[in-house]
Amino acid sequence: MYKYLQAVGQTGSTVFGHMDDVSQKAGSTDLSESDTKDVTGSISGLTGFESSDCFSGYVGRYNLFHNSSQQLEDTKENNIKAAALMTNEAIEQGAIITLCSHMPNFSLTTVNEGKFNKTYEKYEFGGSSFYTLTGDVMNKIGEGGEYNEIYKAYLDTIAEYANQVKGVIIYRPFHECTGSWFWWGADFCEPEVYKNVYRYTEEYIESQGVHNILYVYSTGTEPSKQTEVEERYPGDEYVDVIGFDTYD
Repeated sequence: MYKYLQAVGQTGSTVFGHMDDVSQKAGSTDLSESDTKDVTGSISGLTGFESSDCFSGYVGRYNLFHNSSQQLEDTKENNIKAAALMTNEAIEQGAIITLCSHMPNFSLTTVNEGKFNKTYEKYEFGGSSFYTLTGDVMNKIGEGGEYNEIYKAYLDTIAEYANQVKGVIIYRPFHECTGSWFWWGADFCEPEVYKNVYRYTEEYIESQGVHNILYVYSTGTEPSKQTEVEERYPGDEYVDVIGFDTYD
């Protein structure tokens, strides 16, 4: 995949990408699983998935496009499974896969009572709380930090997904890091903290037997100088792809 991306970059070609291309639609579900496919006959060349809060919502999306004999119960484990199944279907149709993480604010996580087979079942992570900027989270999720056990449980959802995917995932953790609208943004941690958390994240995921991920370092468009782009860069040994989020 890495060589393929390099090769495309040396041509005049473009790979068309669409977030959630095979899992959310504006058009009729009677046509296909993808608006792009409805129009062009093919799903998008690159399609994005979202880890969110335990890949929440993917069971409903999967069940919508699959017959009754394949329906999944709505559990945390099955949401991860459903996302992986839909990912593999996209891979079979030739798509490149990206994964984004709008991570919940771990200072809002609550603990469930009881014993659980999966680490992540112990927690209610906090839903769509990535815009909640309190809690000093980036300074507390690293090794030995107040939220480290919670964070590792969250990363276990990423690892479980990746280990079910039969292909390469281009993963973009802590995106738009030069802005300050997410709790991992520039105003909420020093550059060295950001870099260390990014490195820790990759090392932990790989410690769970995951070796099918290309890692992306992704800023916003706030930087006006190359030094501002590089300030939070975790290092060549941790980054495979550099990206920029732009909203025009």
